[in-house]
Amino acid sequence: MELDPGMMIVIAGVIIMPVIIIKLAKQWKKVKDMKEQAASQAAQEK
Repeated sequence: MELDPGMMIVIAGVIIMPVIIIKLAKQWKKVKDMKEQAASQAAQEK
């Protein structure tokens, strides 16, 4: 079975997208946690 460049890009995208989404989700969660910690610290200082 011959793979044309378009198919290879699609296959690579299917493989890579979940990895990128997981990385972004982890980063976003980290940022969200940091913001929540900062907010709770600010609330405690009042």
